[in-house]
Amino acid sequence: MENELFNLLETKNQMIYQIIHLSRCENEWLEVQKISNELSLNERSVQRYIHYLEEVVNEFNVSSKNSVELTYSKFKGLGIESDPGTINDLKTFIISSDVTIKLLVDMCLIRTKPSRQYSEENYISIYSIRKSLDKFDLLLNKFNLSVNRLDLSFSGEEKNIRIFTYIVLWTIYKNDKWPFSYISEEKILRSVDICFEGIGFQATKVHRKQLLFMYAVCLMRNKKKKYIETHENWGEYVNIDILKKDAFIIHEIDNYQVYNENELYFILLVVELQYRMFKSDSMKKRILLFHKEKQTDVFRLTEEVMKSFQEQFFEIPEERKDVFFTYCFCAHLYCKIFPGVEFDINGHNIENVKYFSENLISHLKNFIGNLDFQTDILQEKVFLSKTYASIFSYFKSPNSYDPRIIIGIDSEFPFLVRENLKANLKRKFDHSFNLLVVESESGGEDILITSMPSLYDSHEHVCTINYPLNERDYSFLEAELTKLQDSYNQNTLRQAL
Repeated sequence: MENELFNLLETKNQMIYQIIHLSRCENEWLEVQKISNELSLNERSVQRYIHYLEEVVNEFNVSSKNSVELTYSKFKGLGIESDPGTINDLKTFIISSDVTIKLLVDMCLIRTKPSRQYSEENYISIYSIRKSLDKFDLLLNKFNLSVNRLDLSFSGEEKNIRIFTYIVLWTIYKNDKWPFSYISEEKILRSVDICFEGIGFQATKVHRKQLLFMYAVCLMRNKKKKYIETHENWGEYVNIDILKKDAFIIHEIDNYQVYNENELYFILLVVELQYRMFKSDSMKKRILLFHKEKQTDVFRLTEEVMKSFQEQFFEIPEERKDVFFTYCFCAHLYCKIFPGVEFDINGHNIENVKYFSENLISHLKNFIGNLDFQTDILQEKVFLSKTYASIFSYFKSPNSYDPRIIIGIDSEFPFLVRENLKANLKRKFDHSFNLLVVESESGGEDILITSMPSLYDSHEHVCTINYPLNERDYSFLEAELTKLQDSYNQNTLRQAL
């Protein structure tokens, strides 16, 4: 969601956000010329954005307990000094101060009014509001939502509005102040701890805060009479009758006076579809046994996927079958509860995941298409293929279906240095390429690494090195590997056609 929110920012805020990011990559001064090259700006524009950043930093320092020291010199460039935590606070300040993001946050927190009234009270033109709403359309579409432009609210299924609201507020405020002004953070935190204690789960601070935000979103919208709709299949996924007898559930119902069963179903399902919750043996047993007894489509599909995956790909080690099953189960349940939503529960846009091999994704999509199982869950082919790719790469190299690229080494380096070089190359590139690193003996290698290039004038791909390799060597190798992989993939595609 970070990238999507960044794209909503005004251009000037995008630029200063990127300048801050660039400055964190420099030890001392960030040269104007480098900013110009990285952001494709002329130097005069860079200077204008730096001056704007100075104004923003001054405003931030006034409003924050910590401060950022910004120094600008025409000949040296830009220097920013502060601890990393404060820089994150500055980034949040830039995002939350942006006109478009402010409107989005107000909509998430249900603080908006009819357009004209909101315009007058916030000194924002109707034109600016309409322009911001236009930006929201593409993002909301990824959650099957839209905007009601008359009263500045979200339109769509309540469960999708809640997951969208949670992801947006979590992304912006997870390292910042509590955004829910009329909801007690301490009270909900006690409820979260009671919940975790009730299910026997030892949560980290991050997990506690995530559930804290989700609780707050649900409570906020419920109190504003934004209720969860009835979903007939939810009764198959949550054993509501047994859970309502648990002491910690009874306590929370009475504590918040939320008696609508749909509300209880929703928050329990959100807990249920998160893999980390299955670290609790009692929680895992309770959920999976109920689904098994009910023979839910989610449970039966997970059994079928596990069986078919081992037949088509590889046998899953016995001690890891539990990981495979529960991870798939959570993904299938998520697709059932939030069909068509491109983001996972942690706010990652699954459509934009690029680090898996296209060949692996293609095999997995074919695998999904060939499953002998009737369910609407399998319509989420993109989401599931990326999820299965994560599981695949947990057990084996994600590049197993990419063309094999052989790197040969021929040098006067001692044996152990050559072995060390092989291991380093595998570690560096194994996640991106299907590599075999060998001693160059047969001449059948695709890329040759040598300390004596004069012996290999006719070889197409030669990398001259000294040991140890530096970043320039690695960059050259990566470029050569990428070219070869693209070439092999194109040849494979032509043969298939």
